Amino acid sequence: MKLPLSYLISHIPRIKARQFSIASSCLKYPNQAHICMAVVSYKTPFKRQKEGICSSWLASLDPKEGKEEGTKFLVPVSFSKGSFRMPADLTKPVIMVGPGTGIAPFMSMCQQRQQHLLLHSKTRRNGVGSCDKEKGDAAGRGSSSNNIYVFFGNRYRKKDFLYEKEWNQMCGAHNRDDDGDDDGNKSQKKEVEVEEEEEQRTISGFYAAFSRDTEKKVYVQHKLAEQKEIIWEVLGKRQGHFMLAGNAQKMPNDVRNQVREIVRVMGKMTEKEAKLFMLRLDSKRRYVQETWA
Repeated sequence: MKLPLSYLISHIPRIKARQFSIASSCLKYPNQAHICMAVVSYKTPFKRQKEGICSSWLASLDPKEGKEEGTKFLVPVSFSKGSFRMPADLTKPVIMVGPGTGIAPFMSMCQQRQQHLLLHSKTRRNGVGSCDKEKGDAAGRGSSSNNIYVFFGNRYRKKDFLYEKEWNQMCGAHNRDDDGDDDGNKSQKKEVEVEEEEEQRTISGFYAAFSRDTEKKVYVQHKLAEQKEIIWEVLGKRQGHFMLAGNAQKMPNDVRNQVREIVRVMGKMTEKEAKLFMLRLDSKRRYVQETWA
């Protein structure tokens, strides 16, 4: 029995669009949208090599090659609203948990906050004119609220630390080697660099778990447990927000269970009270997650 090719094709479903979180701020990178993508490539238990359709195709594109040939790569893109919203009151603390490429939306949010802080510093030094008052006020509302705590996880520190340089910068954690300057220049340079570093400082804490670098595997939920005082301070005392992004398998449940346990212990609650506390966070959109399979 022979089936027409057109009949077979008509019964094959369309390839679903892949959704990626935007990993960049439109203030820092105007007219651009960055993504953070892991190229899917693995062997099945039957030793067959499997490649991700979308990620492998995107990774194969070489902009230099297209430029030399006088052609352009056209990648079809559409935009949709995500679930995350920074609190309207920028003094409210925020906990961001993003293992793997789940860190992408939090990089964009932190970059956006960083740009507001830099704008505030600039307007504060130069004075704010009447035409810039609205921008200056908006930046100022977030200027004293570096109370963002980021939790990141991946396999190996050396090869899987996504945006390491950017996070160090946002933490004000650069270590610089000033060899070659005389003592006077060193001192002056240090003062300028410290001031610039403070202007770049966007987050209050960054905590990373690298599961394959230690004998006992450490994940983001373990880092949350280590910082239980901060978690309770943000959620239990200061009406802060909790955002989670990443793989939808075990991680979201493991993280939620850990947060609930922290709430139970630190808040001196019963198990039932802790569950109700978590449900109230959900209803007020103070605990929000975006996960994918």
